[in-house]
Amino acid sequence: MARGITGMRLGFNSFPFSRMLAKIAHGYAVAAVGLDEFIPLTTDLIRGLTDNAPYVVGGEFAPSTQPLPGILYDLNLERRRESENLYLVSRIRLFPHLGAPRYHVVVGKLRNGQCEHIPLVDY
Repeated sequence: MARGITGMRLGFNSFPFSRMLAKIAHGYAVAAVGLDEFIPLTTDLIRGLTDNAPYVVGGEFAPSTQPLPGILYDLNLERRRESENLYLVSRIRLFPHLGAPRYHVVVGKLRNGQCEHIPLVDY
């Protein structure tokens, strides 16, 4: 009888990964526009007080995501409109030189439509 590994079960808990993305996005947004410009939507997730990460963390897994040689990360902000509200969204791509996907984090709701220097993206 042969001995050895006959199978392997791998699991992935997306909650810690989502929290990490939320921390990166929140920190970047505060550094870029200041905490007074938006009402944060990620702080409960960051602090582990909620497990509703899919409400604020998502992404795009399009096969068109091409590797970016020599680039270790790609991080930017955009505004998105939903009904009458404007939201601050961080787009995060870790390790783009390896062809990794891009993630989106809804960092917060903009106060009074501010941050006009950040691109507005309508979907």
